[in-house]
Amino acid sequence: MRTLINKGWKISIPPMIRSVFCSAYTVNSFTIDPYLNLYKCWDLIGLDDYKVGFINEEGKPVFNENNLIWLSLDPFEIEECRNCKFLPLCMGGCLANSIKELINHGNNVRGNCTFLKNNLGKKLKIYYKYLEESNT
Repeated sequence: MRTLINKGWKISIPPMIRSVFCSAYTVNSFTIDPYLNLYKCWDLIGLDDYKVGFINEEGKPVFNENNLIWLSLDPFEIEECRNCKFLPLCMGGCLANSIKELINHGNNVRGNCTFLKNNLGKKLKIYYKYLEESNT
């Protein structure tokens, strides 16, 4: 962010509360591979264990049990997330990482903290300083 400001970029969007961290959290967002398999996250394409369904010959989606896992994972049910002050910003972090843990290790899912947890204070100070300088 500091580099962008130094290069003259205009920064107009401060960190904000979001209800959706990424498209994988939304019901109707999918990535389709060349074989018409459906995935909730593009990072998992080609990994059969993480397919959520496929497109049939009629062009209709056919979902498997993984789709329900993706839709039912709730960061408010993860104690680490529920007790974290950054939950409204990250909503549990990377959903794909949580799903990998859930599918590979059972119900022992923990939060997948984002970069926000480590640098939000610095980012807000940079943004505030930028706003001050822009208004003078």
